[in-house]
Amino acid sequence: MVPGAPEYVSDESYTAALGTARPELRRRFDTIAFASAEALLFPTTPCAAPTIEDQWEFSVAGRTPRPGAPHTPAVGQDRELLNLARRIESVLDPLPASAEPR
Repeated sequence: MVPGAPEYVSDESYTAALGTARPELRRRFDTIAFASAEALLFPTTPCAAPTIEDQWEFSVAGRTPRPGAPHTPAVGQDRELLNLARRIESVLDPLPASAEPR
């Protein structure tokens, strides 16, 4: 967001939210979602989008992410991951032919 825009969140407000709201969300995930879910699906990006001026080089937790880097290794879990993918596909509408990968 651009400073002064109607939905702009200041660095101070963002930092405060990370210090209070984020720990509460993590606690809820731990006690609710992670305790009862077989799997959780998240976006493939390891962080929020960088600012425009930092879009070419940025870091996440002090490390520079590389495109396509996996978040969590799933060594030995191919069968479980493919089974999960089949179950997800079974509840989604099929892609139109024009949107399928080539």
